[in-house]
Order: sequence, then structure tokens, then C-alpha cells
Amino acid sequence: MPDETGDRRFRELTRVRQIFVPELILRLHVMFYASREHVFVCRNLKRALELANIVADSMHKLYGNFLHLDGRRLGEYLDAVSRATIAGLEGGGSDPFKIIPS
Repeated sequence: MPDETGDRRFRELTRVRQIFVPELILRLHVMFYASREHVFVCRNLKRALELANIVADSMHKLYGNFLHLDGRRLGEYLDAVSRATIAGLEGGGSDPFKIIPS
């Protein structure tokens, strides 16, 4: 019985992560992207791309939470990262790698 309860709890927590982690990451990315041109938060475009590195990091494995529902949330997030990258390249002048976090 304790193993069944533990397994059930693990499945519940996994499902919660699959729902809320992608949603929170997408909202944070959108907030960074939308505020990229404000004077006091001009570094937010770079922060949006740093967030992509955190999501892709194998230590945290956040990318795994995007893979349920046929990976639709992952595609949505990658589209948002693509828009941020293009916006950074448009404002990067002659150095296309200026906005990429080091």
C-alpha cells in the first residue's frame, strides 16, 4: 500500500510539473520579451535567452516538462525563443552574437 501511495503521489507531482512549469516559463519569457524596450529593463531580451539556456540545461531537465501533449508547449516555447533571437539580431548591430548569453 505505501508503494502505491508513493507512486500515485509521484504521478500527481509529475503531472503538476508538466502543466505549470511550461506555463510559468512561457509567461516569464513573454514578460522579458515584452519589456525589452523599456529603459530600466533593457537587458530583458538577454534574460529571455538565458532562460532558454536554463530550460535546455540537462542538470535541471526542465525541457522534459514541455514534452507532454505531443510537444505542443515545446513548439510554442521555441517559437517564442526564435522571436526573441530575431529581435536581438535586429538590435545587435554588426555583431549577431552580441545578445547571446556567454
